[in-house]
Amino acid sequence: MKNLIVIALSLTPLFAQYEIEGRWHLLGYEDNIMYQFEDNYRYSIYSLDGDFGGLEDAGNSPNPYTVEEDTITINLFFGNIVNYQMNYICDGQVVEFQYINDEIIHSILFRENFDYFNSECFENSNDCSEMNETACSGDDDCEWIENIEFESCNDINNQQECNAVGCSWYNGNYYACSICCWGEYEVDNSYCEETEHELGDLNQDSDINIQDVILLVNLVLSNNYNNIADMNFDNILDILDIIQLVNIILN
Repeated sequence: MKNLIVIALSLTPLFAQYEIEGRWHLLGYEDNIMYQFEDNYRYSIYSLDGDFGGLEDAGNSPNPYTVEEDTITINLFFGNIVNYQMNYICDGQVVEFQYINDEIIHSILFRENFDYFNSECFENSNDCSEMNETACSGDDDCEWIENIEFESCNDINNQQECNAVGCSWYNGNYYACSICCWGEYEVDNSYCEETEHELGDLNQDSDINIQDVILLVNLVLSNNYNNIADMNFDNILDILDIIQLVNIILN
C-alpha cells in the first residue's frame, strides 16, 4: 500500500505538466499577452514589455473553458465558442491549439519561465505555415502571401462583431429589425508558405546563367553566405561552388 502511494505521488507532477492549468505565453506575442488558466476560466493579462502581473491585472471578463480528453472549448462570449485539439510537446511545456476539422494550428502557447527560444521545440518549429508575418519575412525559406478579401457588413448579425470590424450597427426600426450596415470590411487571410528554391538560381528567375555566377562571385568576395549558392553543401561559399555552378551552365 505504501508503495502505491509513493508511485501515485511521483506521477502527480508528470500528469500535471500535461494539463492546461497555469500561466502561458502566446507565441508571437509573448511580450504582450499571458494566458492564465485557473478554475475553468482563462484570464488574459496584458503587458507592453513582457512584465506580467497577477490576476489582479487581468481583464474583467475571463473566458470560461472546459476540457474533455484532448479538446478544449473556450467561450469567447457573444455567441462565439471555439474548440481546439491540444497537442502537448516538449514534455508538456508547449501546447499547440489545433483546429479540429482541418488540423491547422491556430496558436502555440508555452509555459511561463520555459525558455522556448533556446529549446528543441523552437529548433524543430521551422514549419512556414505556423509562422506569423514577422517570423515568415525573416526566414529565407518562407514567403508571406498577402490575401486580403472584403466582406459585406450586411452579412453580420451580431452587434459586437459588427462594431469590431468597423461597420455600423443600426438600432432603429428599419424593417422592424436591427442590422449591420455601411459598406464592406477587410478580412485578412494572409499566410506563410514554404518557398521552393532551385540550387544555383540566386536571382530566382527560374534560369541558371552567368548572372547567377556573378552573384555567387560577389558572395564569395564579400564572405557572405546563401544556402541556394552552396553547390556542394559544405556550408562555405568558395571557388569550388563557382566551378560547380559554371559546369552546370556549360552542360
